Amino acid sequence: MAAEEHSQVVTLVDETGNQQDFTLLNVVRIHESSYALLSPGEDAEVEPGTVVILRVENETLTSIDDPAEFDHVVAHLQGHVEN
Repeated sequence: MAAEEHSQVVTLVDETGNQQDFTLLNVVRIHESSYALLSPGEDAEVEPGTVVILRVENETLTSIDDPAEFDHVVAHLQGHVEN
C-alpha cells in the first residue's frame, strides 16, 4: 500500500477580497527570513509549473516588494548564491 501524501492547502485573499487556493510546497529559511513556496490551485490562470514565493512574517504570508530581495531568494533557490 502506497503512503498517502498530505498536502497543505493555503487560501490567500487579495486586496479586492478574491480568494485563491495554493498548495504549500515548502518553507525555506534564507538568512534571517523564511519564505513559503506555493503552487497555484488548478483553477489558477498561470503557466504550468509556476511557483509563488511569499515571505513568512509572524505566521502571515506577504509579498516580496523589494526586487533585490526577490532576486536573491530566487538565486538562492536555484543554487546560484555567492557568499
